[in-house]
Amino acid sequence: MDENFTAEKIIPFQGDYVICGNTGDNGVVFRINPLTQQIIWTKNLIAKQTKTIKNIEEDIFIIGIDNRETYESGFVMKIDQNGNLQDEAYLDHSPIINMTIHNNDLYLIGTISDSYSSVYGLTGYGQDDVIIHKLNYNLGIIWSKNYGGSNKEG
Repeated sequence: MDENFTAEKIIPFQGDYVICGNTGDNGVVFRINPLTQQIIWTKNLIAKQTKTIKNIEEDIFIIGIDNRETYESGFVMKIDQNGNLQDEAYLDHSPIINMTIHNNDLYLIGTISDSYSSVYGLTGYGQDDVIIHKLNYNLGIIWSKNYGGSNKEG
């Protein structure tokens, strides 16, 4: 493991732990057996720029921020118990900060600049708004809603 690794979240998973975090420029997810201290698998999440992992949930959904050339976007990834990528979705211009799962739907919370609200068919309320995306289990966007006033809420 990289000496610059910073853990963001640890979840119990089938008797092991899945840990997500960051090593400078890239996000890392790994599964470790707590009794043997053996790393079962490791996944490096490499992007064009920087992927920063913010959270991970029980079915191994990973969210974070992908710093592209000129803007930040959110991402969500779904991996299986062996660390293989099952699906992923990018949310352009909408860095994702946190998520929760309810009835097999994902609720992603992030921010969006007023000038990019139209990407999701929304009207901006001010400078930066809070945005909530609802995605289905296969990472398809069901809806997006933004909230805010005339100042920066995001």
